[in-house]
Formats: sequence, C-alpha cells, structure tokens
Amino acid sequence: MVELLARATYLFALVLAPRLPSPDPTELDAALALLGVVLLALPVALSWWFVRSYGALEAKAALALWVLADLAILYEAHATNARGAPLLAGYYFAAPIVWIALATLSATLAGQYLGVSFKNKRAGAAVVTLAAGLFILRDAGSYVGSPKEQWREALRREATHERALQALADELVSSAEGAAVLARCVERQPDSCSCRALRAERQLLSEDAPSDDMDGRRNLVLVETQAASCESHPLRERAEKAEALALALLRRVDEADALARPWFERHPNDPRLLYTFALIEAARAKPDALVLARKAAERGAGRGAELLVTQLLISSNALDEAQVALDAYVKAYPKDADGLYNRALVADRRNDYNKAREGYLSALRQRPTMADARHNLVMLTLKYGATEEARHHARKFADMSPADPRKLDVLARVGLPP
Repeated sequence: MVELLARATYLFALVLAPRLPSPDPTELDAALALLGVVLLALPVALSWWFVRSYGALEAKAALALWVLADLAILYEAHATNARGAPLLAGYYFAAPIVWIALATLSATLAGQYLGVSFKNKRAGAAVVTLAAGLFILRDAGSYVGSPKEQWREALRREATHERALQALADELVSSAEGAAVLARCVERQPDSCSCRALRAERQLLSEDAPSDDMDGRRNLVLVETQAASCESHPLRERAEKAEALALALLRRVDEADALARPWFERHPNDPRLLYTFALIEAARAKPDALVLARKAAERGAGRGAELLVTQLLISSNALDEAQVALDAYVKAYPKDADGLYNRALVADRRNDYNKAREGYLSALRQRPTMADARHNLVMLTLKYGATEEARHHARKFADMSPADPRKLDVLARVGLPP
C-alpha cells in the first residue's frame, strides 16, 4: 500500500508536468506515500466542502470527478507497475480525468470568489484550465506516447534505474549508446547484476567483430559476470548464459556445461544455449555438435554459430557442404578473416592451389597476424615448389609467432636457420 500511494503521488506530479520529473521513480518511501494521501484527499475534501456550503452544480460535478480521478491515478499506479511500463505510461488514462476535474473545480472556485462583475466566469475558468492541460499534453505528446523513450530518459537521469535497465536490455546490449550507459551504471554501482550482465553480453556480441585477442574479450565476460550480484535477480539467467558461453569459447567445457545445463533443460531451443552446447560437444569430439550448431545458426545465434557450422563440416571432411556454407558465409561477411581462411582450407584440401593461396592471402589482408593462415601458406607454397615464396612466408610466420611450437619445424622445412 505504501508503494502504491507513493507511485500515485508521483503520477499526480507527472500528470501536471510530464517532462519535469523522471518518467519512472527510483526511490519510493513513506513520506511520498503520506504526501499521496494528502494530494488525493485534498481536492475531494475541498469539493465536498463546496457541495455542503454552496450546493453548486459544478461543485457536485467536481466531487464526482475527483473521486474518479483518484481511482484512475491509483489504478494506473498499480497497472503500470504490473505490466512493467514506466509510470508516465499511465498519463493518457489518468490525465484527462484529472484535468477535467481541475477544470470543474476551478469553475467552482471562480463561481464563488470572482464576484458578479465577471461574466461567464465559470466557463472561462474551466476553459483556461483545460487549455493549460492541452498545452502541456501537446508539448509532451510524442514523449508521453513512447514508453521506450521514457525508459531512455529514466536512464539518462539515473544510470542505475533497474526497471529501465531491464526494459531496455536488448537495446543496451546492441546499441552504440548502450556502452556509455552501462559504463556509468557500473561506475555508480559496481556489483549491479543488470549492468554487469548486459556488459558481458556486449562483449559476447563483439565475437562478431573478430580480433587478435578474442580470448581476452571472453575473459572480460567472466570478469563482468563474476563481479555481478545476480542471486534471485531477474537477469540472472542472462548473466549465467553469457558466462557459460564465454567458458565454452575459452574451451573450459566442464565449467560451461555445469553452468548452462540447468538452463538448457528448461529452454532447449534457446539459440545461445544451443551454440554453447555445440561448442562443448565440438570440444569433446561428439557427433551431435554439428546438429546443435546448425540449430543455433538457424535460430539466430549469430555469426559465431554460423562459422562453427563451417568448421565442423570441414573437420568431418564434408567439403561439398562446407563449400556451400562458406560461400554463403563469405557473401554475408566478406571481410571476415575466419570465413576467408576456412574457404581457403577447403580449397587446400581439394588441392586447388590458386584458390587456396588467394584465400589465405585474403584472410591475412583482413587480419595480418593470423598465424594459421601464414603457416598454411608456407606448407602450401612449399608443397607446390614455390620455395622462395615459402621462405618469405616462413620468415613472416617466425616473426609474428616467435613462441609458436610450429616455428622451428617451419623454418627447418624451408632451410632457414632458427
């Protein structure tokens, strides 16, 4: 009841000035609830006093309308909370009744206190009040009609606004502006489950923009999720799914399995969980890895799942299927070094020297530090007798990967000193 009355107080303020307060409150306390009792009761009491004192028709109308307005405010204070909408979303239902009640009460006041020299004083007071309400609505119309914009405004005012964070979760994960919002939230509340979990998801989405430090990115996901206080939190599932996928990508498959399996049993068609278990099964060399990866890709798990399908087809020597899948993948992501590399690998296994060589070089143009592509170029050119080119690539490989265990073998094969 305290929360309901506090929300009603806040909604009353929003009805009168929709742009002034935050569209959804962050703190509700007993003092605000007490103020709500006063605000809801005062117009009713005033109207009742006018009915008893003067018996004017407009006073009776004001009394009935204020009772209805109070009921509308209380209803929307509850309903917006129940449906997960910002409090300002209750404006359209509550505001017309409140402003008509205000207009009727102002007509009552004008009728009793403006004196006989004012002609049409009741109608004039009502019209002025309604005009003020219409002006306020016109000024805030598009804002009042957009719950998403209201949640964004709530976050601009308070970066740790939990209801707004949860309502805009998908947008914060994918939009450019989301990074700054989540950074402010973590700064103000370092153990926030919402902010940490959503930042972890952003890191996972960066899998779609491969770099040389993918494992570093994945470890950042673990840092985010392990720093969050997600016990009994509405976003706990998202946080644990993100953590499980990061663990699977880091090849810590037993930990990933233990974390993801309870959720997978509940949601066996979830794209992210399918991708997670495809990685787990692939690491364990299980035959159902390809089935899971295909399901994940079909259900929209993203670029990583699509790439995994091609890798599993190559490893099972299904080169024709792999070629078809890779042609589609490279068409969709023409600058993806991993896709170009995999297509070159298929050509290499088919003994197509020109396509394999060009494919490895294309991959290196997109990611010059791609050690596997440089290594395979050494082997390919050496196999087909291009010894000088093989030596060139061997030197490049040794320079870019001085700690790679394949370095000595590569240099020995082309006759270069270690």
